Order: sequence, then structure tokens, then C-alpha cells
Amino acid sequence: MALVNFKHSPLPSPPQGYDAQYVRQLVRVIEIFFSQLDSQTPNQAQSYAANYFYSLNSSTVALLPAATTYKGARTFITDGAAVPVFGAVAVGGGALFLPVFSDGTNWRNG
Repeated sequence: MALVNFKHSPLPSPPQGYDAQYVRQLVRVIEIFFSQLDSQTPNQAQSYAANYFYSLNSSTVALLPAATTYKGARTFITDGAAVPVFGAVAVGGGALFLPVFSDGTNWRNG
């Protein structure tokens, strides 16, 4: 099944004023939804493909914000130096359009 390995965080307990009957109904609706979703994609547990795209902003290396402020962020540089090495600190001055990420200290190629 597709969502066998899917783990969700526990649902919060409802406030005391909520009727337990309605809470059980809501939980059942959620279970049915995921059961149907799972039955419609039985062989895709390890290969989910999104059907949408998103775009990231781009910048020169000199204009990137401080990497310490954006740990884990991804963007593109428009002036990457020739022969980039994955994980190396991004260097500007070239003409390559490259993906970069912040490790919390530096912007790195990748």
C-alpha cells in the first residue's frame, strides 16, 4: 500500500466541550479519506511525483542574503563560477546559472 510507511503526528485532543461522538466521526472521515487515497495508489509507495512546479528567485552571489539567516534555504545564482563542485562554497564572477543552498554559514553549490 502506498501510505503504509506514512507517519502522521498525533491528532490533538479536543477541548472538553466537544462531543466525543463528533470527534469519533471526524476521525473516521479522516481514516476513510486516507484509506481511499491509499487504495488508489497501491504501487507508488516509494515514488511519489508532484504534478506542479514552483520557481525560486535568483541573484548574484554578492546580493545573496546572509546564509546564517536562511539555513536550509535554496535559491539560484546567476553568476556562478566555472566548474562548480557540489557542496563547495558558491563563488560568483562567472556566467553560470546554478542552484545553491544555505548550510547556515555559507551559500553552497547544489
